[in-house]
Amino acid sequence: MASKYRAPGENKTIRINPICAESKNSSQHNQSKKAHRNGIKKPKTSRYPSLKGTDPKFRRNHRHALHGTMKALKEKLEGKRDTA
Repeated sequence: MASKYRAPGENKTIRINPICAESKNSSQHNQSKKAHRNGIKKPKTSRYPSLKGTDPKFRRNHRHALHGTMKALKEKLEGKRDTA
């Protein structure tokens, strides 16, 4: 014969509020069409990409290398330098 008394936490029913709807996760419907209406474009690239975030040692050496290159070109145009 079953007891009419229950131990605490035994056979508890979980009640969900019927008024509160569960949230929708996501929907990809029509998103591809919307994206292609004006075309999916490639990102614009610049001629000289920024050196921001690159190795500081590389940037210092790069600056000196550019200076030497410009100096050599200037000397070549003035005729002071022989081409190798």
